[in-house]
Amino acid sequence: MSQRISSFPIGTIYYQSGYGVPTHIATKGCTYIDIDTGTMYINKDGIIDWGEFLDNPSGFTILSNLSTLNAVDDSGAAGLGVPLYGLYRNGHVVQIRIV
Repeated sequence: MSQRISSFPIGTIYYQSGYGVPTHIATKGCTYIDIDTGTMYINKDGIIDWGEFLDNPSGFTILSNLSTLNAVDDSGAAGLGVPLYGLYRNGHVVQIRIV
């Protein structure tokens, strides 16, 4: 359980830190750093579902969820639920939704 949480807002997203694994309610997209371990988390649902950012010693990032996010343009990506500035693919090309 996280304790002594400090928050710093940037727009509607909060950057937080504290001691321990986060279990508190926070805005979806908020980040939290456990000061004890240096582990970073992101709130995934706007309630208490926190995902851990994982270290990747290989230096490669695997974007496994892109396999189902195939669209020819930003409109198609929006229809698939891709948020603004989210990633999707057009065939073998990875794109960023900006519209």
